[in-house]
Amino acid sequence: MIPAGHALTGQGIPNILHSSDEHVKQSVQWIYASDIAARRCKVQNTLSAATAWPSALSRPRESIKCNGIGFELGIEPNRGAEDNAKKLYTAAYSLLLMHDVLKSKAGIAFVKVLLHLQKGSAEHLLSAYGEWFTEIASSGHISWQDYLLDEIISGKGNPLAKAAARGLASGEGSMQRAAAYDLDILQRLAVTETTLAGWVSHVVSTPEGWLPAAAPSGGIGRRQEGSAGAEPAIAQEDRGTWIKGPLTAAQRRAWRDKLGGSWKWSQALPDLLALWHVHGTGLVAKHTTLYFQDGALTAPSPAADAPLPRSDLGFENFADKLVDPNKIDDKRTIEASCIFPRSTSDILSGAMSQGARTVVVPEGGLSDKGMDALGRALGQHPRIIFFAVYDWRGEASTLPADARRALALAQEGGNNWPSNANLMLMVDGIVR
Repeated sequence: MIPAGHALTGQGIPNILHSSDEHVKQSVQWIYASDIAARRCKVQNTLSAATAWPSALSRPRESIKCNGIGFELGIEPNRGAEDNAKKLYTAAYSLLLMHDVLKSKAGIAFVKVLLHLQKGSAEHLLSAYGEWFTEIASSGHISWQDYLLDEIISGKGNPLAKAAARGLASGEGSMQRAAAYDLDILQRLAVTETTLAGWVSHVVSTPEGWLPAAAPSGGIGRRQEGSAGAEPAIAQEDRGTWIKGPLTAAQRRAWRDKLGGSWKWSQALPDLLALWHVHGTGLVAKHTTLYFQDGALTAPSPAADAPLPRSDLGFENFADKLVDPNKIDDKRTIEASCIFPRSTSDILSGAMSQGARTVVVPEGGLSDKGMDALGRALGQHPRIIFFAVYDWRGEASTLPADARRALALAQEGGNNWPSNANLMLMVDGIVR
């Protein structure tokens, strides 16, 4: 028996060794020796792990065994980063509706980083991280989360967002549940640059100075957005027949802050549905001016994406003057001559202020095939008023026959031309 009052600590053991009870002395000596052996084993294991650290990807996985006190310790110090990467990699491929968020160059590079964190050489991992870092920086976003939130808000390629923009998404259903799932998955994928860079440096040996340099990118040439202002909301009176203009930079920032500040991003789904309904999705939700190239709508250069100055004449309800909002699927009933009672620039300015978009069609874009593709592209957004402007660089008298035929068909509403689109002719920079 060990006498009461004696603690088995490093300081208490020497005192007990002076006890007159030989059984106590033998028991304590055995415990003391075992304690010292365990401490030595722990130090040796720490030194062994430190000297065998260079690369978790190049060394074989082994367990460091210690039998001094009857236990076997399996230590794999890099498994945390690799396991996290594997879980996120699987999560990225589980998206149901919002695949397009990760189909950009930045999204593809991020998935590559997750893949090479699990397996691959140090060179491939560092290269993938560099690609991702460059894409985020050059996109003008201040962080990876900033990029993800912007892509969610735009609704590009999201079937539920498209349905909301067409006024067809209401209530609850399988698509809403799928979108809520995707939002929470994207929230998990929104790891900080500091975290991801830390995983990389934990898995492979990185050059000196790499880790602090590879943290947040901050964006390159990001435009000043000003204060985000009050928390954004969609008023009931904004949910009208026609889609409004794109969000301003400050409004987009406010929506990113609102979504990113949610405890769960899925909680913001009702607000996102209202946003998509009022401002549209994809390119039309980001730009007032678009280009029609290779049979599809494309984004303009930054210099071209400026709204036309509003005329003093104004047209407060100009969109309502173009098409009967209750007959957006019917043929056009308004004569072309009635659409332009004053100068075209005044009309365009008023229409743009009400949410209309302009689409520049290059020479050769009004062939029978091109006209059909243009009509389909504009018809996908029935709640937006479009002004498709055919840019002809010659004299009006030399206008090709196919372009003349296309203008006539659009004016009459023939050839399945959408009723929400106006086709106009621009000769030498002047819209006629």
